[in-house]
Amino acid sequence: YIFDTTAARMLKEDAALRQDFEAAKEVDPRLEKSGGFQMYWLYQQSDLYERKGRYPVLRVLSSEF
Repeated sequence: YIFDTTAARMLKEDAALRQDFEAAKEVDPRLEKSGGFQMYWLYQQSDLYERKGRYPVLRVLSSEF
């Protein structure tokens, strides 16, 4: 899995994220038991995750294309 190394690095380098992750596992039994859910949770916290409702914005400088 490609994201495994990224997830491990994220947890190693970010103590606040690691604390949030441990707290989330205590609250959600699926997260505690499933490696897949854990990876998805970490992916959602990463810069790689594409959040819904965010669209690229651009400014048109000319009406000629």
